[in-house]
Amino acid sequence: MRLEKVTALVTGANSGIGQAVCSRFRREGARLLLTGRRERLESAEPEDLYVPGDLNDEAFVQSLAAEAAEAFGSVDVVVLNHGLQVSSSLTEMAYEDAKNVLHSNLLSSFLVMKHFAPLMPAAGGSFVLVGSRLGMVGKPEEVLYSAAKGGIIMLAKGAAIEWAPRNIRVNVVAPGLTATPIIEASFQRRPDPEATRRQREAQIPLQRLATPRRSPTQSSSSPPRSRPTSPALSSPSTADTRRSEKPEGNMKALAATPRNGELGFWMAGLAAQRPTYPCFTGQDSLDLAIIGGGFTGLWAAYFAKKIEPSLSVAVFEAEQVGYGASGRNGGWLSAMPAGNRAKFARASGGGGIEASRALQQEFVRGVDAVLDILKAEGIDADQHKAGALVAAHTEAGLSRLVARREADLKYGLADDESQLIDRDEFQSQINISTVHGGLFYKHCARIHPAKLVYGLANTLTSMGVQIYEGSRIERVEGKSLTLANGRVTTAKTFICTEGYSGPLLGKRTVIPINSSMIVTKPLSDEAWQQIGWNGLQCLNDSAHTFIYAQRTADGRIAMGGRGVPTATPQAQAATDRPPLHHRPHLAQARHLLPGDPLRG
Repeated sequence: MRLEKVTALVTGANSGIGQAVCSRFRREGARLLLTGRRERLESAEPEDLYVPGDLNDEAFVQSLAAEAAEAFGSVDVVVLNHGLQVSSSLTEMAYEDAKNVLHSNLLSSFLVMKHFAPLMPAAGGSFVLVGSRLGMVGKPEEVLYSAAKGGIIMLAKGAAIEWAPRNIRVNVVAPGLTATPIIEASFQRRPDPEATRRQREAQIPLQRLATPRRSPTQSSSSPPRSRPTSPALSSPSTADTRRSEKPEGNMKALAATPRNGELGFWMAGLAAQRPTYPCFTGQDSLDLAIIGGGFTGLWAAYFAKKIEPSLSVAVFEAEQVGYGASGRNGGWLSAMPAGNRAKFARASGGGGIEASRALQQEFVRGVDAVLDILKAEGIDADQHKAGALVAAHTEAGLSRLVARREADLKYGLADDESQLIDRDEFQSQINISTVHGGLFYKHCARIHPAKLVYGLANTLTSMGVQIYEGSRIERVEGKSLTLANGRVTTAKTFICTEGYSGPLLGKRTVIPINSSMIVTKPLSDEAWQQIGWNGLQCLNDSAHTFIYAQRTADGRIAMGGRGVPTATPQAQAATDRPPLHHRPHLAQARHLLPGDPLRG
């Protein structure tokens, strides 16, 4: 397979030329990042990473690039196949339609090139822009489309010259009339579609439209994989993923019907034990003010008081402690770095690979440091250190784990801290029927996020830290903090709001990504006997659209992952996310459960 180590982004992958490109790339072994406007891509394979969104929105394109960096590290090839065609005479075309045609074909391509060129490796990369012969010859009633495609050609020519020193190639493919959904739709808009088709075909030397070639794939040409008769865990097939689009009736095995915008499972289950704190009013003077009552802010307050107990410290939380990501996560205390270690090395200010190794070892020490603190402070967060298992469901996934372990050793982990295990060893720990092997990480512990948040907050109040909830900081001006009902002067301010930092910090270089989780009802003893998982390891996999999971202290499976990620300029617990955003996890969880309990 010629493209086995190549990562490619394909836009407009839903059908036609884009679908054919994806099929050929898969056949040659490439890893695919796909994007389109549809919430789901039916032709996607399990190994593909599909991220729906609007390429006219720069915030989305930035988040897509961040997703690519996290999943793959770099992108070698970008195929820009998206576009919009609106047929109208110049004098009758609406201005909004004209803008949409130019944005959807030309300016969106510029946005993708702008944000993905930095992801291409030092050895170079390639952009392939799908243009049109109309970009060279023009056509009545397609003037704006022709102009946009002509702009694509000049965009590619200019970029090719500008990026040549970086070994980035930029080319345009200008196909003639091709049997794609866009072309078929244009025929249907005519009074006599078949007459229009015959007229257009008569203008082509071969007397027919070009046809995108698409190689057969399992999801399009083979019958759905039958469900294993064994209750062992198994990876989902594409066909089963599609069946998961049945609505809430298939959610009976979940702890509660998924509803975004409310408190997540971890916090909702502790409503009776949740500590509450007053809203700040009036004025105060502090040594240290911490904005944000999540893990970052609470740990900052803890270590500040440990280092200097005499400090006056207060934490200001806009909602309630743990309301954001700290109360809505997979419950992993992990030494796995969340990012590309090669980029950490390059960004170290000259420290290079040694700086990245040192960072990795700090992560390792951090796991045991947290567990030691929880023990010393008497905090019960269901913590259990048993490591993490990463499952490979395919040979390609296993080869990625082999390369990943090599990188682990290169960037600071010891032999016993990252270990390859074979199929039998993996299944002896968690009975996943389709696993090909896996990777075991030593330094990872399961936790209950809300119990940790609340336990840490209670510890802080016993140390003399003031915590205020419902106390949003509206402005930070020097040593002055302004709230709706008060003002604080402080010697030092820590802004620990992470994805919620936009209103305080303004222009940002990080885009928050919302993803989804599901939690099952407690499983039976019989189910756990068949599944295994007695070691209580955290569970991950090597798929591009990876999952993370844990066996909770009360016998549930909590699973999360990218699902249908949503990028927003400001982190938010969106209230309008449909159950669709949970269905990818439901499809995967069905194969993690004995029998078929997710169908009730």
